Amino acid sequence: MTLRTPSTTMLYDPRGQNIQTTYSDGTITRTVYDAKGRAVYTTDRHLPADDTNGTYYIYDALDRVIETRRHKDLVITITDN
Repeated sequence: MTLRTPSTTMLYDPRGQNIQTTYSDGTITRTVYDAKGRAVYTTDRHLPADDTNGTYYIYDALDRVIETRRHKDLVITITDN
C-alpha cells in the first residue's frame, strides 16, 4: 500500500508497517522490522543512490530498546515478492 501526501510518499509492508518514506526533496528513509513488528534497522534520510548511515536497535525481553548501534554504509533493499 502507498500513501501519498503533498510532501511525502510512504510505502507499507503487508503488515501495515512503514518501510519507506520518500520526501519531496527526493530523499528517503527505510526501516526493517523483526517478527514481533519492532524496528530493527532504520536508515538516516538520504538520496536513494547514496550510501547512508543507520541505526540498529536491540530489545530486551519486554520489548524495550536497551541498546542502539550506529552503522556506516547501511543498505536496505526493498523487493516486491
